[in-house]
Amino acid sequence: MRQIYGIDLSKEKFNVNFLSEEGIIKELEVKNNYNSICEFLSDLPSSSTLCIEHTGIYGDLLIFLANCFEVSISAVSGYEIKHSLVFKKGKVIR
Repeated sequence: MRQIYGIDLSKEKFNVNFLSEEGIIKELEVKNNYNSICEFLSDLPSSSTLCIEHTGIYGDLLIFLANCFEVSISAVSGYEIKHSLVFKKGKVIR
């Protein structure tokens, strides 16, 4: 089964959210630097996909390193995320 990681990027760090095998929402915080990103990517299962909001340069290092580690990554526009069916007024619909 493919593991999906949603990532909220910022200049100094990024927050990672995903569902554990038990269906529990997990959160990680990773510093937005070479060593921390490499450590994060090396710990991911091989069937992982990262999904980030396209925020310009804040995700460039992550995108580059994900490709080096052969981890699937998708950059989605903020507009698409905001107007997806999953969200309503900034809250996740369950």
